[in-house]
Amino acid sequence: MNKTKLVLLSSVIAALITACGQKSQLVAPINLIPAPASMEVKSGHFELDSETTLAVVNGNEEANWVAGYFTDVIYGASEIELSTSPDETENTITLELSDNVTSDEGYELTVDKKGVNLKAKNAIGLFYGIQTLRQLLPLELDAKSATKNIRWTIPAVDIKDEPRFGWRGLHLDVSRHFFPKEFIKKYLDHMARYKLNVFHWHLVDGPGWRIEIDQYPKLTELGAWRVDKRKEAWSWPATEIGKPTDGRPAYGGFYTKDDIREIVAYAKERFIEIIPEIEMPGHSYAALAAYPELLCVNNDVIGNIQFGTDAFCAGNEKSYEFLENVIDEVIELFPSKLIHIGGDEVVKTAWHNCSRCQNLMKRENLENEEELQSHFISRMANYIESKGKEIIGWDEILEGGLAENAKVMSWRGMQGGIKSANMGHDVIMAPNSYTYFDLYQGDQELEPPAYSQLLLTQVYKFDPVPEDIAEDKKHHILGGHACLWTETVQTPEHAEYMLFPRLFALAETVWSPKANLDWDSFKNRMEFNFQRLDHAGINYARSAYNVKIDGILDTTNYHLQVVMDNELDRYEIRYTLDGSEPGRNAKVYSEPFTLTEKADIRAATFRDGELFGKISSKEFNLHLATGKKVEYTTIWNPRYPGSGKGTLVNGLNGTANYRDGQWLGFQEDDIEVVIDLEEIQEINSVRMNFNHRPASWVYLPEYVRVEVSLDGENFSQVTRFGDKPEKKTGVNEYSKSFSPTQVRYIKVFAKNIEHRPHNVDQKAWVFIDEIIIK
Repeated sequence: MNKTKLVLLSSVIAALITACGQKSQLVAPINLIPAPASMEVKSGHFELDSETTLAVVNGNEEANWVAGYFTDVIYGASEIELSTSPDETENTITLELSDNVTSDEGYELTVDKKGVNLKAKNAIGLFYGIQTLRQLLPLELDAKSATKNIRWTIPAVDIKDEPRFGWRGLHLDVSRHFFPKEFIKKYLDHMARYKLNVFHWHLVDGPGWRIEIDQYPKLTELGAWRVDKRKEAWSWPATEIGKPTDGRPAYGGFYTKDDIREIVAYAKERFIEIIPEIEMPGHSYAALAAYPELLCVNNDVIGNIQFGTDAFCAGNEKSYEFLENVIDEVIELFPSKLIHIGGDEVVKTAWHNCSRCQNLMKRENLENEEELQSHFISRMANYIESKGKEIIGWDEILEGGLAENAKVMSWRGMQGGIKSANMGHDVIMAPNSYTYFDLYQGDQELEPPAYSQLLLTQVYKFDPVPEDIAEDKKHHILGGHACLWTETVQTPEHAEYMLFPRLFALAETVWSPKANLDWDSFKNRMEFNFQRLDHAGINYARSAYNVKIDGILDTTNYHLQVVMDNELDRYEIRYTLDGSEPGRNAKVYSEPFTLTEKADIRAATFRDGELFGKISSKEFNLHLATGKKVEYTTIWNPRYPGSGKGTLVNGLNGTANYRDGQWLGFQEDDIEVVIDLEEIQEINSVRMNFNHRPASWVYLPEYVRVEVSLDGENFSQVTRFGDKPEKKTGVNEYSKSFSPTQVRYIKVFAKNIEHRPHNVDQKAWVFIDEIIIK
């Protein structure tokens, strides 16, 4: 049996043991995250006790720190003090620096009944080996207080391990909501436990400036504060920067330079590099509110926040002077070679209307504002490089050309990363479709507020190296990176909920060999590690247990089928049809079924007869078109396929979230569909919904036309909807009653506005959900 199969087998055995309810075991099951490159499970175990010693061989200062770190972990969990020994003897845990281990971050771990031997080329490898050792010890190791009267056993194993990627990153946005210093340290501990090594600290953005800058005190006196609107939905936009003087509460905070030095030192001990992000030239509302002289001419920042008003003036020499002075102070605090300068989502309206910017473009022979952004980025890159540092930015820094030594963080899918790598630039993949942890983890009705969806299964599918990148360019892909933006994340507890368990999946995709990735094995190990999170008091999402209820069109027999599952594809699903909550005696779901009447379905996952997860609900409203045949003149965009061909006739309405699986999305194209009722019937009304979210390029149609036919060839119009004078963000209903009409076919045509108003290069979307015929 090969070593990879042994890893999987051990996980399956562990899951079976757990499921059988054996709460007390001599040796903890092996459920490592991330999965090691190679592991052989042997018989027997080592038992750590009060007589166990700790030896460091060929050590240095960092190796000795790792030994002290492990000693503290053991004492905190067990009150056992590991005494140090210069020699390798029985009942000893040995940490050894050895040139026989070739990987800079790799390690070799051997456990038998006599002791533990951990070898690594560098102290960082010892540190990662210790993280593995921690997961091999009993669950009580992670308890908040010391646990006595248990046996601290470690299963006998041979492990050889090293990371797939050198860049294994995690981001935290502290601008939209501020997080205290102690939580930042806890965040770093989470990263270290799962072998992540780059912390991307998003310190600066429009809603708040979070870093002390001596030369510009207003950045924290004003820019770090705003009127407290946390009780409101989407309260983070910084429409009122500064501490209010009218008695209203202020919200905000910032890190002093001493705070940052303390956090940087804490990260360094855990072999984590901190990369600060100083956002420029856009997303700069807080800075511009504090220093409005850096605005474009005639552009007033005070008032309602708008994308067009939060960019530094690219034609104002004072903007560069300000940013260079800021960078000087940032460099003093952060030893990282890299400075992240953002560069994303710069709406250039202010530049287009600014005489200073336009004059600069003429002097430098810049053809458009994209080239002006490239000029801005290149100038700042040159300055940063003159200080011995390099820049990294979001993939928009590609616009107009890229600074020679710039690294690119690709967030708008993989294409920006592929393009950058093909140009010879190093790339970190952070595509929002795989790695944005601020998104819903399941049914939005059961989740905290967010704006889109990223399921655990999707994170586990993440591969930083795209299949379509040239072989000789793959070395430019440095690794993968997840982002936690905090528009709707206000507290440390909420942040942890958004991290876990998706952090487990990310850690495995960037550490473990691609050949070792296995979803079934991961599920078993993840469920076991939930118990570790429970012991540690860490808040995590159980969304993978929640039931997804959907209506799928049977395209053979043309009728609607109700389908249920959960992400883990395990345990019983019980449901009701009348809106009552399902209990242990509710009907068990076994296969898709057909509805013949309106139903309010409630469903939940049950494990060992007990409710496990939250109760999901979906209300199916049957109408004349439900489950009928639908033909599309233009097919939806593959990014937004809803639930397939039957989305418009599956009895389910979409929510305000156009990514909830009940909307079909069409970019630039018009919508034209024909529904076949199968026989001539009398109808007197039609209703449908369209989504409207201009910030996401989603708009209502220019007009909607409804036509009917008896033969499918000759159609006549029964109603038309013109432009809606009142457009609301989210769901907009189009409904009309008319005289009873005999029909068999109904055609719906919705005219796409094709591009965003005032920008012909940005193609508009139209989203439609259920077409209800009565």
